[in-house]
Amino acid sequence: TNKNISGNMFKVTYYPLYDDDANYNGMAKKYRSYLLEKGELTKSDSDASAYGVTLLGGTNITRSLFGISYKKVAALTTFSQAKTIVEQLKTQNGVSPTVRLMGYSDNGLRPGSIAGGKSFDSVYGKKSQLNDLINICKDTQLFLDFDIVNFTKSGSGVSKNSGAAKTPMGSIAENYNFSPIRVKDNNNISYVIARSKLEKASNVAFKKAEKYNVNAISFSSLGYKAFSDYSEEKYMNKNGIEKDVNSILKASQKNGYKTAVSDANSYAACAADLLFDVTTSTGDYDVFDCQIPFYQMVFHSYKPMYSQAVNLSENINATVAKSAAYGMGLGYYLTYNYVHESDDLDEFALYGTVFEDNAQKINKTLVEDGYLKFHSSIKDAELSEYVWLNSNVSKSVFSNGITVYTNHSNKIVNSPIGKLGAYEYKVG
Repeated sequence: TNKNISGNMFKVTYYPLYDDDANYNGMAKKYRSYLLEKGELTKSDSDASAYGVTLLGGTNITRSLFGISYKKVAALTTFSQAKTIVEQLKTQNGVSPTVRLMGYSDNGLRPGSIAGGKSFDSVYGKKSQLNDLINICKDTQLFLDFDIVNFTKSGSGVSKNSGAAKTPMGSIAENYNFSPIRVKDNNNISYVIARSKLEKASNVAFKKAEKYNVNAISFSSLGYKAFSDYSEEKYMNKNGIEKDVNSILKASQKNGYKTAVSDANSYAACAADLLFDVTTSTGDYDVFDCQIPFYQMVFHSYKPMYSQAVNLSENINATVAKSAAYGMGLGYYLTYNYVHESDDLDEFALYGTVFEDNAQKINKTLVEDGYLKFHSSIKDAELSEYVWLNSNVSKSVFSNGITVYTNHSNKIVNSPIGKLGAYEYKVG
């Protein structure tokens, strides 16, 4: 209807690029300087480890009692088991990972109550065990993830009928894709929170973090989710979403929490301290003839970045090679247990997350293949230039002078520094 059409005035500003900057490298440089001049982009003081691990907490399983089926949450990774994983990673690799706990909610990997409920289910362990985990992560960072956008259960003043966003037709807004790593699931929907309830939901997360002595928060669904709410005119057409998200992220930092987001929109990336699930794949847009890491060129060295899950990617070698070309830390999704009865198995490919099966692979990539050494050499430098030398080989130039040549194909190719094996990267 006409009332749903935005009446705001829009302005477009053009910045001409000259000489050597008249290309996509110049575009990224200009956009980065624009964000810095506006004060929107600041350099994070969070440590950039060469790898970040997301530990998945719980999963739904179906049980039967007297012929009546019901669901319960089973632990994929308890607090105590998470501590074991982190300790082993630190010992075998010599460097601690950045850690994120995801899916430690009252509904496991699926959305439940807003922020996962006010307390942790006993299936994950005791508060003292969580404190032990927090303590061993003090030399890096432990982020606890809160979903404050999607919910399926009533609680904390949010319910389907009095706390959900509305569509232009006035119906309750539903979501089928409610996690950076979940595929679309038509059989399990969640509801999208009303925009007017977002701040209240964030306060639930802050109180829970304080209760459990957590000093770093992840808002995975908030960072990448821009959404409208037609229950109020001021929230139509995604109006004010940037302001709302920034307000929550700034409030998190003001309360003393390091704050992370996932696969984040630029305004959320600017406001956060750390970025998880940064893509290494193309967006399939036909703007350029080849894939350009524009996002990484803007934010590299200003915000620690971790790739999407290496161990769940279709081509692990290609994901590592692209992460090196873009200068990112490697991301991994891990569990301690394999729950074969999991109702989330297809959506999350849990068979690929078991730590026992991934530990040596992680060590080989980081230590034997030298990713730790490589990442430490470029993590504090800007990605100042990215050039395709031919259809298979890219050249990444960092502001400290380090140059990386990457083969993006599965064949041996020639490069300015000699032959490169399939999906191999070398520092020139």
